[in-house]
Amino acid sequence: MNPAVIPLVAAGGRGDRARLLGMVAGVMVGVALFLLLWGAYQALQLREERTAWLQFGGVDATYVADLESGPAADAVVARLGTDHVADAAIQRVDVSAPTGDPAGTPQIPGLDGLPPVGAYAASPALAALIASTPRDELGDRFGEQVGILDAGSLPTPDALVVVVGTDRDALVTDPAAIQVASFTGQPYGGSTNYQIVALIGSIALLFPVLLLVSIVTDLGAAQRRDRLSTLRLIGATRGDVARISAVETGVTSLVGALAGVALARLLVPLAAQLRIDGGRFFAADLVASPLTAVVAVAVTVAASMAVAVARVRRSDPGPLGASRPSAETVPRAWRLAPVGLGVTGMVAVTVAEISGVRVPYSAALLIAGFVITSVGLLAAGPYLTWLVTRGAAGRARDASGLIAMSRISRAPRATFRSVGGLVIAVFMVSVFAGAASTAVGQAGLVTDDDHLPPSTLFADLDQTGSDPVGTDPSPGAEEARAGSTPAAIRSAVDPVTRVAGVEHVAVASWSSESMGGLLLTRDDAAGLGLTLPAGDDPFVELGIAAKSDGPAALTAAPAPGVLTPAVVIVATDGTTGAVDRARTALDTGPVVLWGHPVTRAENAGSSLRTMVESFAAMANVGMGIATLVAAASLTVATTAGVLDRRRPLGLLRLTGMPVATLRRILLREAAVPLVTVTAGTVGLGFVVAWTILAGLTGGARTISWPDPSYLVVLAVSVALAVASVVATFPTAERSTGTGSTRFE
Repeated sequence: MNPAVIPLVAAGGRGDRARLLGMVAGVMVGVALFLLLWGAYQALQLREERTAWLQFGGVDATYVADLESGPAADAVVARLGTDHVADAAIQRVDVSAPTGDPAGTPQIPGLDGLPPVGAYAASPALAALIASTPRDELGDRFGEQVGILDAGSLPTPDALVVVVGTDRDALVTDPAAIQVASFTGQPYGGSTNYQIVALIGSIALLFPVLLLVSIVTDLGAAQRRDRLSTLRLIGATRGDVARISAVETGVTSLVGALAGVALARLLVPLAAQLRIDGGRFFAADLVASPLTAVVAVAVTVAASMAVAVARVRRSDPGPLGASRPSAETVPRAWRLAPVGLGVTGMVAVTVAEISGVRVPYSAALLIAGFVITSVGLLAAGPYLTWLVTRGAAGRARDASGLIAMSRISRAPRATFRSVGGLVIAVFMVSVFAGAASTAVGQAGLVTDDDHLPPSTLFADLDQTGSDPVGTDPSPGAEEARAGSTPAAIRSAVDPVTRVAGVEHVAVASWSSESMGGLLLTRDDAAGLGLTLPAGDDPFVELGIAAKSDGPAALTAAPAPGVLTPAVVIVATDGTTGAVDRARTALDTGPVVLWGHPVTRAENAGSSLRTMVESFAAMANVGMGIATLVAAASLTVATTAGVLDRRRPLGLLRLTGMPVATLRRILLREAAVPLVTVTAGTVGLGFVVAWTILAGLTGGARTISWPDPSYLVVLAVSVALAVASVVATFPTAERSTGTGSTRFE
């Protein structure tokens, strides 16, 4: 075969050039999305590797409280805590370097030396925030700035991280203090669950992308068959035809893949703005390596060429040509086996893990089950579509129904493939929504009269049995050291009462005679705005859950024998400035605290600042990508189906079939497989989400009712499906019109 024939075959007329451009565009989008997904997965890994130093040595860390003789004189002592400003959380590392900072002292990555007492080094974002915030609201907590943390030690450009030089004597009394051997750790905290779910999410998003690439590479199949039949008629062998098809598809895919690499690089700054786990990505982290890009291009081109050759051999136009496409073989029931196998395997692994039976390689088995289930869903679709159509064809009431059912029953695979992207997208969206539902219901904060205001500030006192005021010489400290009583603590924190916006400061105590709640005097309870119970008892008891999400109902309590000050409670006017000023005053005052002051809102929301919240954020991004890609696939596939059948549809138009009937045919051809498979797909997605969450956590996590946004996404999916089909109407009318119909 003369090589000059290839460009003649590939070029064709305007329709062929449009077909090739469509293939280029589809491959470009597919490759770009793949590289961005790979970049996001890579960025999550890099983020974890950069911040592993915050584990202080991970499993090798030694708590100071476990050391019989206390920390070594030449050892670094550090404590990791969470501070707050406005609505943002700050990762705070209090550190005490040994005297003289001897050689071999563990160093924090991205920081030259540890800050001395009264000084700090902050991340760029936090340093900017400190500079723009009044010092009594933030900066006074840390002291004098002596350095900036390098980006190489931060998870995101928005990260609020501070390393504060702290007095050693005050630090070692904290049960969270650690004798640091090295500022290193394992990514993901030694747990692979985060990584596994991120990998599953990437795999989930790849399915719609791969379907899109598969569909666009088959654009104009009927016209291609006609041209290849002509080549066979003039003497081309089957091998010649296969090579021509492979070269045409390969060159087109190569151009599209290279354009996809460029598009991915252009989209990196935009993709970096997505907020996952509370922060944006570093743009450099999202850039796929040159090797990854080369592999993506090579695999795309090779796979496209292999599929093109397989399609030509499967529908080989003989020397006399194939004037009409033949009906597909009837799908068999075995197509239901893969999805059944995948779901059964995932459920079995999950049930075993929940029951306490350790399953070797359970995570790998869950990933494999997820992939098998996803592939099985695509395999089962044509059979289910054919099964439903076989019964519906006999009950068709009009011409559009009869034509649509007849076409679906003759070509169930081609029909389902056009909507397969949307079906798999609904499945993936259901999986994402199910996984995210584990956090639904935890985010709400009750703000009625039965609960303390969200801005109520709590500061836990040192409970180690040592002097709760430490050795601080500031006013009020000496009186408090005279006896750790509520009155002494109240005297020590008296300056907080003079902070602008503070309405009342109370000291709550423990007592061996209480029922586990916090004891307050009636005056303090009234000052906090609580409703006092009836009776003459001098104290009231506040449930410990009132610090977060529990009601603040009080019960009367008699005067106890011994009171141990436990918590300082501050009521403010609710403004951000007042809360932060009170927080700073408590943090820098003479009273030794456990951790840092937090509001009721922050206490209630702490459980959400977890891996699950990150998954929920990724789920929202995943749902959007999957739905949009699937809608594009449906548009392309429906258009391709019309172009492949423009001869028979054009003949029907010539015989008088109205354009409205043609539109109804296209709508029904999309609706039948969608309705057939999608209903079960929703339930299947939530089952898979449950197996992943419960299986990876041993039953500690499960799913609940999804967020209402899930229903919105489903509604949007339906709307996009309708819009995708409607968008093909102009092409269908134009390509099947009288002037476009040709006879042989």
